[in-house]
Amino acid sequence: PVCIYPGRWHRTPAELAMFYSDDGGKNWKLSGCVRLLKENMVRPQKMNAGSKKVWAEVCKWWGYQEPGVEELADGRILMYCRTSNGYMYQAFSNDGGLTWGPLKAARDIVTCMGPQSIRRLPGSNRLMCVFNDHRDWPFGVINPATGMDWNWRTPLSIAVSDNNAASWKVLGNIEDATHNYCYTSILFAGNKVLLTDYESENKIVKGKPERRNLASLKMQLIDRHDLE
Repeated sequence: PVCIYPGRWHRTPAELAMFYSDDGGKNWKLSGCVRLLKENMVRPQKMNAGSKKVWAEVCKWWGYQEPGVEELADGRILMYCRTSNGYMYQAFSNDGGLTWGPLKAARDIVTCMGPQSIRRLPGSNRLMCVFNDHRDWPFGVINPATGMDWNWRTPLSIAVSDNNAASWKVLGNIEDATHNYCYTSILFAGNKVLLTDYESENKIVKGKPERRNLASLKMQLIDRHDLE
């Protein structure tokens, strides 16, 4: 999966696509591209006065990047990506990734601009998505209850889908909100699931909390039956 910028980064709408090889990696071809169209942008559900100002800026230039892909149980390919719009967005391919349907919001995955990771459980139809769950406060602003910035990649949460990403169910958090977490890798090993993710370094700068992402790597095991 790849994000292509035809112009200045973060100022020109990107195109998402996939490089593929049919000869063991000797040669590569570029698939068809998909772009987030304005008519498919979804307004966040939770908004306040501050959210409206942020949303107005997002509508001037909208960021989406770092796509991932996963093969579904029905043979289609799912492409998903992080966005600045308050949701993960996703598209589907019926021909092995050569062409893509429209990029649309996964409305159950309410999250910041942080990345998501999706894998299908081996031998199962169930997908798991590791992301930062932001359903509990208004879009794009400081959470008044906790003081957390919308862009903080916290907490680390898991959602699952049993209908090929048509909808998602949030199971809960595997990390609390004390740090930021992102770029999770997922490895299935028997009845265990090995996760690695980056954890932030937290500081107070000029009296305000700041979090530096990618400060250290964290690893943990979870039981697969907790996802079933």
